Amino acid sequence: MRHLAVLALATCAACVTGPFDQTVLSSRTQPIAVNGLAGAPVDHMELEYYDATFSHSWIHLSAAVSASTPTVTGPQSLYSYNFGTVTVPPVAWSWVACGNDTARPRVVEQGYELGTFTEDAWDCTVDQLHAGVDAVNAGYACSTGSEITLVYYVGPC
Repeated sequence: MRHLAVLALATCAACVTGPFDQTVLSSRTQPIAVNGLAGAPVDHMELEYYDATFSHSWIHLSAAVSASTPTVTGPQSLYSYNFGTVTVPPVAWSWVACGNDTARPRVVEQGYELGTFTEDAWDCTVDQLHAGVDAVNAGYACSTGSEITLVYYVGPC
């Protein structure tokens, strides 16, 4: 399984590898680790959250710098980045459906939103790789978009 995880990490031109899209949290204050791969050594990456309460716009939460040496080498070298462990700010949580609160973070590299994956999308990516698809195209084929939806289950309606 570890081999498949390493393979899956190399499946994007630039992407978020943690947390997965549709991650369920145990509380609104549960810390999450945010990390991934960039297509180049980047001096500035941004972690943003959608402000669900006031401005209905994207708010800056944190910045990171990607590694200066490639984490994954090949036709497309990839550079790791890590925002560390963060907590979703209260303003980013919104009530969407019966008993669920959600937050929508995204990572932006030089103005571009990075791709995200659910756990099933990682499985899709691994299947694509086994079928001979190159890593970048496998990542594009299976990505779930550019936002991560975090879910906190409050309780029944």
